[in-house]
Amino acid sequence: MADSSQLGTGIGSTGTSPTHTNVDDPQAARVRKDVRSWLAENWRPGLPGREWLARVVDARWATPRWPESWLGRGLAPELARVVEQEFARVEAPGAGQDVFNLWANTVLAH
Repeated sequence: MADSSQLGTGIGSTGTSPTHTNVDDPQAARVRKDVRSWLAENWRPGLPGREWLARVVDARWATPRWPESWLGRGLAPELARVVEQEFARVEAPGAGQDVFNLWANTVLAH
C-alpha cells in the first residue's frame, strides 16, 4: 500500500501550481471555507494512505468536478482548483483525482 505521500494531490505532484482563484468571488470563498474546515477536522499527516483516501472520496473532495451522482461535487473547474489549492496548502494528498489520475477518467468514460 502506498503511503499518503504517494497518492498525489492533483497539484504539486507535477511540480506546478495552479493559478490562484480570485478570493473575492463568493462561490470560491464558500468552497475555500468548506474545504479548509473539512481539512482542519480530518487531515492528519501520517494517516495511512488508504484510510485518508477513503475519507477524501467519502467527502467527495477527490473528484470535485464529477457530478454528485459519481461521488463528486459538481464543481466548475475554477472552483475545483480552489479545492486543490487548499489540499496543497496543507500538503494533503487526494484532491484532483478527476484530472490527474487516468483511472478516474477511465471509470467516468465507461
